[in-house]
Amino acid sequence: MFNNSTNINSPINLLERMQNGKDDFNTNFSISALDQFGNKSSGIFHSLDSTSTILTLIDEDNNITFFNVKYIAHLILHDSELHSNFIAGNLPEKKKKNESPINLNEKIDLLVEMLNKSYSLVFYFKLDESDDLNKLEKENISILLDSLVDNIKDLTSDDFSMSLLKKVKGFHINDKKDIDFSMRMVENTIHINYNVNNQLPKNISNLIEKGFNKVL
Repeated sequence: MFNNSTNINSPINLLERMQNGKDDFNTNFSISALDQFGNKSSGIFHSLDSTSTILTLIDEDNNITFFNVKYIAHLILHDSELHSNFIAGNLPEKKKKNESPINLNEKIDLLVEMLNKSYSLVFYFKLDESDDLNKLEKENISILLDSLVDNIKDLTSDDFSMSLLKKVKGFHINDKKDIDFSMRMVENTIHINYNVNNQLPKNISNLIEKGFNKVL
């Protein structure tokens, strides 16, 4: 830092904030800097080196100017109406990252492969109407699958529990609107009944553990 000024719009503080937030504000800052000797440099803010106190500007012809901010006297921010949030000292809105949609079929394939290779367990996982699920429902089922597999991993540490797991053929997640959560075994398939449109219980891992204790 160059100084401890409390004025958020002092020349140095403005330049430091441009350096720290130029990517987050997703804009170019067109500025003019004037030093104590009357020299003026203008261009698009490129960078500020706090170690060497050098401000780098690039003009419309791609000419680069290096300005020593140690001697800065005035700073002009052009097109100020485009930078109202920045001038007010507000935090920028972070750019939203492009989130890849959840592919439950791909996730299940990876889980099946992992359980087979790491624990010699051969399971199938079946979902009700997996193609018609909305984003929230997919997120809920994804979390449910993670908790289910974590519990399976814990059970593999015990020889007796492992022998019981090997009798299970698979898991069927049933979308039941009137049931908060339940597990039952039918013909060596564990049915997990749950309203997939509701938020998962915070203790979902404990509920699955109790479910295994009941059905195995």
